Amino acid sequence: MKFSKIIILAVVLVVVLAVVRYMFFPPGLTTSRRADIQLTISAAGLKFTGASGDHGNCQSTNNTYCVRVPHGDDAELTFRLVGQPNWEFSRMQLVAEPSDKLDFGAQAGFTQAMIDDFYVTINGVNVHPDGDGIIDLDGPPGVGRDFILIDNNELTQTYKYQLEVCNGDECESSDPKVENDG
Repeated sequence: MKFSKIIILAVVLVVVLAVVRYMFFPPGLTTSRRADIQLTISAAGLKFTGASGDHGNCQSTNNTYCVRVPHGDDAELTFRLVGQPNWEFSRMQLVAEPSDKLDFGAQAGFTQAMIDDFYVTINGVNVHPDGDGIIDLDGPPGVGRDFILIDNNELTQTYKYQLEVCNGDECESSDPKVENDG
């Protein structure tokens, strides 16, 4: 008699968990957000000059080129470099806020879950950030003047993204912001 009650309780628990999961994460409602972010390299340096596509409504109103990825969605963020020729993307660093550290150096607290949340496909290989949030974009063969960052958006976290472009040994950098609602 006790064994049958345990079985019934287990079945009821599984059904309740399935219903709760469906209520909060209904199938087919994940949206893949696509945003196009343009950077211009000129004698004045590297500047963000445009964002188009589905880049959401950022809570940060002081950053024009911010991208917001709502809860339950993922994102494909295309970064395009225009302006002076011979410049190419070199590297990107993702920095978890509230840190203001944007120097392509070591950062504390960049977790494995954060690493797993992002990648860039280079030559058919998914390249994730390293333990300092850095993705090497320049080779070989490198991404050139445009690349797509995949944001799986598994974590609720706001990141600053520092991008570096180089022409030989001369490099410039700039940073947009991406708000992940996880």
